Amino acid sequence: MDGDFAAMPRDEVAALLDEPLGGHFSQRLGPLAVLYRGDGGLRLRVGDLDYGLDQVTAEWSRTESTARLTLNTPSGGEVFEYPAAAHHEFDFTAGVEEEDFDFGLFLANVIRDDERASRLYSGGASR
Repeated sequence: MDGDFAAMPRDEVAALLDEPLGGHFSQRLGPLAVLYRGDGGLRLRVGDLDYGLDQVTAEWSRTESTARLTLNTPSGGEVFEYPAAAHHEFDFTAGVEEEDFDFGLFLANVIRDDERASRLYSGGASR
């Protein structure tokens, strides 16, 4: 993917695309982080760096107040420390997991699970 990201209303984006766009994004890590399907596979873009997910490994940890995501890529390691999401231990909503509140944990879980990564944004179930 070349170029920059720009915020647009959802109805304007549809007119620009030849196919549906699927992915997740967050600025919680600091730079804009985008997980999306493109160029034949799942990709991760963090800031200006863009990699196929098969080129990335991840480690995630947290303390009571801080979460830490380490991404290892062909260009080296990137460490992102950010405020930890509050524990939602009393949320009884069906299907809600800790990664639903922490993008770094979500990324780490997808990166470490090849089967899940192959299904994500491919028209099938994502969990």
